[in-house]
Amino acid sequence: MLKQSFFYILYFCSFFKPSIQSKLYTPMLISQRNEEIYWPNCKYLVVCKKGAYESCREWAHHIYKKKLKNICPILSIPKWYTKPFGSKYLIQKSIYILEMRIPIFIDWEEAFSKANNINLYPTIILIKTEKQHITELGRVFGEYSNSKFALL
Repeated sequence: MLKQSFFYILYFCSFFKPSIQSKLYTPMLISQRNEEIYWPNCKYLVVCKKGAYESCREWAHHIYKKKLKNICPILSIPKWYTKPFGSKYLIQKSIYILEMRIPIFIDWEEAFSKANNINLYPTIILIKTEKQHITELGRVFGEYSNSKFALL
């Protein structure tokens, strides 16, 4: 009887389980080189913030090392960073000086992060693009580990 009740509870709860795949909010992001992001070229999004720079680089390095290309790094800039006059220009040029080789897409005022419920950094998101629809397949956050990478 107890076993049967347990299965009914599981069956009932399965109707309310949120889908693993969800639509991703994809605003137009611009890189430090003034290039627009082309979402169909992205498979892995590495979303970072100021304090998590080294762990973001480690994630990107391990993804690239496993021959998985199509990494799009996104840097979230809080709203209070952009309040002073000319701050966006200075931030963009600073990023350009620090990283010239690859485009880093800038998320001004954390619009992308807030809309996609990204609260912990770094966050790595696996996405799939079909026609005009971009779907999130999975995400992990925090320091790199092989077990977290296996979840993607």
